[in-house]
Amino acid sequence: GGRLLGRAGPYNVGALNMETGEVPAIGKAATNFSVFRMTRDILRRSRVGVIGSARNPSALGSQASYTFGTAAQFQLLDNVNIQSYYARTDTPGAKGDQSSYRTRYDWNADRWGVQAEYLNVGDGFNPEVGFLRRKAFKRSFGQFRFSPRPKQPSRVRRHYYEASLDYTTGMTNKLETREAQLTYRVETNGGDFASVEVTNSYEGLTLPFAVNSGVTVPVGNYTFTQTRASYFFGPQRPINGGLNMTYGGFFGGTLREVSWRGRGELGSRYLVEPNISWNRVTTQWGNFTTNLVAGRFTWTMTNRRFFSVLAQYQSATNSVTTNARFRWEYIPGSELFIVYSDGRNTLNQGFPQLDNRSFIVKVTRLLRW
Repeated sequence: GGRLLGRAGPYNVGALNMETGEVPAIGKAATNFSVFRMTRDILRRSRVGVIGSARNPSALGSQASYTFGTAAQFQLLDNVNIQSYYARTDTPGAKGDQSSYRTRYDWNADRWGVQAEYLNVGDGFNPEVGFLRRKAFKRSFGQFRFSPRPKQPSRVRRHYYEASLDYTTGMTNKLETREAQLTYRVETNGGDFASVEVTNSYEGLTLPFAVNSGVTVPVGNYTFTQTRASYFFGPQRPINGGLNMTYGGFFGGTLREVSWRGRGELGSRYLVEPNISWNRVTTQWGNFTTNLVAGRFTWTMTNRRFFSVLAQYQSATNSVTTNARFRWEYIPGSELFIVYSDGRNTLNQGFPQLDNRSFIVKVTRLLRW
């Protein structure tokens, strides 16, 4: 494959073309993926653009499938941002509405803030180059923020009061997901944050939900409330991070969660990032506990070279994953990556058994003209 990026005056252009080989053993034909994107800067800090992608052949048949769309982003005044897009797919054999569109308004002033968004994804919308997290839905979202600063000197830099509503329906406007949230946050002069949020959720399950091995939530409508308390230390501290504690309902049961994501600087070149999460769920369909333990170590050799290692254990999947990466920007804009990854399971006794392994070398070279 190959990629092209360029800028000429107010225009930005990007193109990508990739070919995968045929794999007869699993019935996969050789497939071509291509993407083209162009934007134009307008006004002071705004832009409009178009995008198109293709997959040949489509995953649904022997003919090609296409996606095309247009988007705009307008930065008005100093704190008003408006974004929108319209996209459509053309997939042989697909039925239903093959369009998707979104509009978002964001007013982000210092003392006040308002966000409003509407997103529609048709039941036939099928972008085969990219990812679609949810199909056939309509989402409305709104958030209001009031964030005053103390008039008198104090240890508090700012208070935040926020309320939001996330409302998602199917194509027939039947409610599928709703999340109403109230949040209070306080920022100290030292850069620390403390917050408390209460979330009331509704989920309409049309299929059984296998939340864990041996625990399946049946079809039905579920309403539950959760409360979360958090404290985050300011990033300027040599040792910082955040502690989260959650308690509340979970699909007719109870959820308890405690997690810590930390960051510690060992001098100017070394960084460690531990991550620990404990979750306990009790329901009438079964109980389970999941744990996650992870850690990342980063060694910044120079301003153009670094080496990092990530190791993670998940009890829910009985897996241990490791990823080691070396990056070297040998000339400005051109890089060398060497990446090693492996996945292991802890189902057997002794050292975790190897499930998969990969070794990747990637070289990029920036050409300017």
